[in-house]
Amino acid sequence: LPSGLESYLEARVLEANGSYREAMDAYQRAVREAPDVEEVRVAFAGFLIDVGMADRAAELLADRQGLGPEGLRVKALALAQISARQADMADEAEAALRVAIESAPDDPNLLFSLAQTLFLQGKVVEAEQIVAGLREDRPTNSRLIKMHADLLQAAGREEEALDLYLLCSATGPAVQSCREDSINLLVELDRPGEAGEFMLEWLSDDNLDALMQAAALLWEGDRLQLSLETVERVLVRAPDSPRALTLEAHLLSALGRHREAIDRLQRLVKKSPEDVDLIVALAWSLSRSGDLEKARSWLDRGWEQVQDDPMSQQATRCALTAARIEIVADNP
Repeated sequence: LPSGLESYLEARVLEANGSYREAMDAYQRAVREAPDVEEVRVAFAGFLIDVGMADRAAELLADRQGLGPEGLRVKALALAQISARQADMADEAEAALRVAIESAPDDPNLLFSLAQTLFLQGKVVEAEQIVAGLREDRPTNSRLIKMHADLLQAAGREEEALDLYLLCSATGPAVQSCREDSINLLVELDRPGEAGEFMLEWLSDDNLDALMQAAALLWEGDRLQLSLETVERVLVRAPDSPRALTLEAHLLSALGRHREAIDRLQRLVKKSPEDVDLIVALAWSLSRSGDLEKARSWLDRGWEQVQDDPMSQQATRCALTAARIEIVADNP
């Protein structure tokens, strides 16, 4: 066999069998034995990219003149991987990718890498067009759906992005990140209630922190009854959870179930006597249950807590609640 060919064939077999450490050694021998054979060098560089060593792959091909289409392809992919970590390499990677694409205009890996590189450079419109084209033949590819959604959001096309985030939230390797992006975008679009309802589609009863997040979003989105039901799911598993008990009390008050709210709020205030939010909520529920004197007394306690910071949100909340109580009492 010609010099280097035996080691090269051994490397390819070892790579195919998943013996990557041995394949690395065989490739290195092949390049030493046949340093001028492009096929050997390019194959080794491709292997290095696959095992996450794009820097070494780029070095292997850096000074090679007259590379063929496969060599240009591998070099471009190596530079694209490097540019994801080193922003100053993005221009060189883009140029290399465009040269490689001239010889292989339909290569999905080259096109995807170009889209990623353009995205990193802020060239969102062209990147979105490339990914949209790739998705035409791969409509269910979750990686492409996720990237397309990211690009649409970056381009200010939030509703289209949301549709795609929801699509890739159903199945595939990008499920978790797509779900998180869906929630974040719904909140950004001022649709917290929808975000909370979406979370309930897949949350299990043992995911307590996420259930509390969903309950808070539902509360913010005025889905009060559903928020309360979600909190009750948490309390089944964690009956002493301060967060869940506090939110439950606030929700009972907001739903007009003031007797139940008063019972819970009084217990919570005993444990946290300086919590102005609890004090204000208790005062409101007491007023709605007809006990105006106690309501005013609790508000006085609230004022004592905020008097040193009259511009705070809690001070504002005390003032607004006091005004509401007097309006309800027909004492404007």
